[in-house]
Amino acid sequence: GGCVNVLVNNAGVYFPMSLDEGPNKGQGPLDGDPDDWDKQTHINLMAPMRLTRMLLPPMKEAGEAHVVNIASIEALYPYPSAPAYSATKWGLRGWSKALFAALKSDNIKVLTVNPAQTSTPMTWSRPDAEYLPEKMIQPSEIAEAIIMTFRLNPNAFIEEITLQTLSRPR
Repeated sequence: GGCVNVLVNNAGVYFPMSLDEGPNKGQGPLDGDPDDWDKQTHINLMAPMRLTRMLLPPMKEAGEAHVVNIASIEALYPYPSAPAYSATKWGLRGWSKALFAALKSDNIKVLTVNPAQTSTPMTWSRPDAEYLPEKMIQPSEIAEAIIMTFRLNPNAFIEEITLQTLSRPR
């Protein structure tokens, strides 16, 4: 087997909830379909955890490696219509911090990226999206921010990046 130097966990699924749905009319964390909560948890949180665990041996073998976990601005500022999505991305942030503490002695850096509305099909499909595509963060801008962290002195480390848009700061 070969070495793995970079792992980018960019899994994400979002099940929008109508603001009229549920006992709290879509305004509470208990609204929504519990089956959707499970799907979001498995894809948004468990998949990155399992993939990282699977690739850890070749990452350690590399001698220096990076794990990049793409969370979301919703991990910092939850939307009322997406409480389960926000919870999974919040969980990914917390797990990333614990992962870095566990792996720093192996020279594996863990970066969490919290982008705001990004111009992707998932965002365009949201019923509550209030952004024009040209005002959203572009995936290439997220990639540039990540690559910037790779260029730092090997002893330096950026733990978390939050990318906002000027069109609607949160």
